[in-house]
Amino acid sequence: MQRPQAAPHGPSKALLVGLLVFAAILLLALPLLSSREHSPQGPANGLESNVSDVCLVQVSNYRVGDDHLADASMYAWSFYALRHGYHYVRVIETEAGSKPDENWQEQKCSISWCKGAAVQRLLPQCKLLALLDIDVIMVDWGTPLEDLLHMWNFTGELNHSSLILQPLDPDLPFNWVELEDPKGTETGKTRLLAANTGFMVFRNSPETQAIVERWLRCPDDVPECDGSRHYWPCDQGAWNTYIRPTLHPGQLVLVPCAEANGFPDAPSSHSGGTCMGGQYLSHYWIEKFRLQELLDATFHENAKEAVLGYLRREGDLRILQ
Repeated sequence: MQRPQAAPHGPSKALLVGLLVFAAILLLALPLLSSREHSPQGPANGLESNVSDVCLVQVSNYRVGDDHLADASMYAWSFYALRHGYHYVRVIETEAGSKPDENWQEQKCSISWCKGAAVQRLLPQCKLLALLDIDVIMVDWGTPLEDLLHMWNFTGELNHSSLILQPLDPDLPFNWVELEDPKGTETGKTRLLAANTGFMVFRNSPETQAIVERWLRCPDDVPECDGSRHYWPCDQGAWNTYIRPTLHPGQLVLVPCAEANGFPDAPSSHSGGTCMGGQYLSHYWIEKFRLQELLDATFHENAKEAVLGYLRREGDLRILQ
């Protein structure tokens, strides 16, 4: 398949006009969109009772209005979902990171571990679930996610199904994970470059659900994994050290860092000089103000209000106490 052309970073005039037109169409279509039938009990876990083809899920401890970037990211991915026929859900974990006796690392870990828990709850109602940090964006919002997954050979053929996809981190010393040798010898230790959990795609299957379950239980089941509750890189460290090495060949697809991680002109101290573009998706690990400025320049206030009203009516803002 021909690789999608990466769009230049920053909103073009055509994009801005297109978004305004799209917002107007959305305002007219909202009554129709919100009239879809739900189960008698209402949306379960923020989704309808029928299985969605593609779910886009974001998790944070910010309520709507509490954090500018979290809200701007919600609007951006909601627009993307509506444009391509996906289902967007924002999960708000109000208790995560709120304990006064937690240090900053424990607070970050408390929030970060909620991402896997959201995947466990929502995956059964999605064929594909994309987990997205609030500082991750599409470079070209017109590119369907399926096109990228096909390009990256995230296949779903019978008996040869890729289950999980994620990008690699920059090739820097602190991103390498040293695995314990099961035989207990120093010479047998192996190292692998960490993969980033800020953007992950999960295919719904019993095997995937079992992998997510093992990930969540890692701090309880593996004594050495307990530290991931308290110290960065938290759930990402647990994933790369204890779960990823157990996956069978073909179950995990690793995307090059330059294609779905990093951001334009990222400092070499964080990008390694090779992961500073984000060809198809960008991940602003630092300098998040640049992402905020980009999103603010792209989405009109009236369009934001329309999307927020739609999400509230559909039950796609899941506030978990």
